Amino acid sequence: MAEIVTVNVDMRKLQKALRDFDQRADAVNVEGIVAETVLTAMDDLMESNGNGQWPPFSEVTLRIHPRRVGGELLRDTGLLAAFQPSSGPGWAEVRSPAPYAEYHQKGTKKTRGLVYSDDGIPKRDFTGIDMKATLDEACTAIAEAIVR
Repeated sequence: MAEIVTVNVDMRKLQKALRDFDQRADAVNVEGIVAETVLTAMDDLMESNGNGQWPPFSEVTLRIHPRRVGGELLRDTGLLAAFQPSSGPGWAEVRSPAPYAEYHQKGTKKTRGLVYSDDGIPKRDFTGIDMKATLDEACTAIAEAIVR
């Protein structure tokens, strides 16, 4: 006749570890990490001039603003790049305070409300980040914050 084998497992340490892990997870500002990671990706895209794909300043722009010769696209005044991250339960966002930000995202034929040119403001979408890669990076940062 076969013997009955009894296995007893003390789950208290595992349960405590899981409770500790859950408390650390609750303490992490997930949405804040996402907002900061998106902000960093947008900064990086701006610094790289759209990964080198954005058109340079036009002749019209340089004629209107000669101080921009040799300047940085979308960063000369600092207003557009003064990104403001914010977040709350279930959401995260990054905004630019520049009222003209949308014109750079879409491009337009109208320049500064006064001057018209064939090229206008070219599309330089500073929000055109690789969202999958950015969220993967945010997930890594979140996991690292939890396991610390």
